[in-house]
Amino acid sequence: MAAYAGRDSSRAQRLGFWAATHGQVTLFELSDDDIFSALEGLASRRGRYFSGKDADGKAILKAKRTPLSAATINRYQAALTAVLTWAGRRRMTPKGWQNPCKLIELRAERNEIVRFLSDDERTSLLAACRRSSWPRLYLLVLLALTTGARRGELEALRWGDVDLERAEATVHRSKNGDKKVLPLVPAVVEEMRSFVGVSSALLFPSERRPDVAYSFNPSWERALAVMAIDGCIIRRLQQAHSAWEHFLREPRGCVRPATLDIRVCARTARQASTGKTAWCWGRERVSASLAALRVRDALH
Repeated sequence: MAAYAGRDSSRAQRLGFWAATHGQVTLFELSDDDIFSALEGLASRRGRYFSGKDADGKAILKAKRTPLSAATINRYQAALTAVLTWAGRRRMTPKGWQNPCKLIELRAERNEIVRFLSDDERTSLLAACRRSSWPRLYLLVLLALTTGARRGELEALRWGDVDLERAEATVHRSKNGDKKVLPLVPAVVEEMRSFVGVSSALLFPSERRPDVAYSFNPSWERALAVMAIDGCIIRRLQQAHSAWEHFLREPRGCVRPATLDIRVCARTARQASTGKTAWCWGRERVSASLAALRVRDALH
């Protein structure tokens, strides 16, 4: 892992799985059958999520309701493939050795049609989030809907990154490694004022460990269950963030999304092309997030 320069925080955990199951097997002995068998075993396991730490400081991992997805299993395979490829480039493998991972076909991932919440579903979901036992769930979901920020970006936000006077929040490092600014609509600013903390504090901290983001999966799933909403995850809120218009019905008025330049929006979202993401404005699927300055100007 010392040579790994990527940002996948779960890479170490996935490599830990391979170390535990095949750590005693030499490269010469490692076969594609061994790897395939391990991946098949993963397919029967349920996923787990972090739910805090116990009195001894050990992580508490709770099982999810569904088994690991094909995409997750592919990530396990990709992690091992990357390590073995790296070893080969460093001449650490036997002469003539072939990476056995390359003999295993990746699993088909479910590329479902993106599902967007209807106006009624969105209103009901926000109402359920407002009633959640975790008081910041409403703010989190509202931010996801109105900014298009990714889950990891929201979890990493600190109060020092937020400027309530300018109605902006700064993401210092996005998925693409760039810095970007999130425009905050009035409803978000008003909600944030109820939770303002010191500049170094996270917006969504764990109750037991304030330096770690709160594990909100149970609260989120309960809110969905209450409203009987299926097929919605936090990432879908990012993809459906154009619902911001629903929250901008202020006396000052707002500009319709159709008047914004998609190319400018794509640059603001740090997308390589306008086809990278699929937001939904009305019935049309267009790309990227709103340009921060244009949104703020539209609100004034």
